[in-house]
Amino acid sequence: MIKFFEKDPYAPIQYVYEVSNILHHSKSPFQEIMVVENPHFGRMLILDGVVQITERDEFFYHEMLVHVLLHAHPNPRKVIVIGGGDGGWSERCSNTTVSKRSTS
Repeated sequence: MIKFFEKDPYAPIQYVYEVSNILHHSKSPFQEIMVVENPHFGRMLILDGVVQITERDEFFYHEMLVHVLLHAHPNPRKVIVIGGGDGGWSERCSNTTVSKRSTS
């Protein structure tokens, strides 16, 4: 099994992940992009050597963003999500009182 060593320049520790499959690896003019499969976390998005999001823990990120905003509004019925590349916002809105969702 391949091992991936996270290169987070701001973390005092180094994380090591097992990689069962490299699904995508490329370099854009702006960053290095990698999508790998891990036995524990599922698919992982890695930008410039730093894990951004995984299938297993993505809901932590979206739950905190979406529900705080929806509870701040007295009666959220319609929501537009602009951007929202991985669909997490739209998915979390479907678990609430929102009756109509639009994405761009």
